[in-house]
Amino acid sequence: MFLCMKQTAEILKFKGETLKTLQDVQAVELAVLADLGSGAVTAMEARQIHIQIIAMLKQFLDTPLIVLNIRLNLPGTS
Repeated sequence: MFLCMKQTAEILKFKGETLKTLQDVQAVELAVLADLGSGAVTAMEARQIHIQIIAMLKQFLDTPLIVLNIRLNLPGTS
């Protein structure tokens, strides 16, 4: 599998970081969307990142503090 993420991709700021809050998750999602729109990441790369984000969200939901009705405010959506 060949990955061609550009060095200018915003998502690289989060490389190796552990997402600790839902705001962290939202920031990563927004960075992925911006990078996808700008061509800094491919759709395949964005999908791989989303798989990791979903795994982290499952960890959030397994903690004693369960947050319900999580909604990401993504640009361009109502």
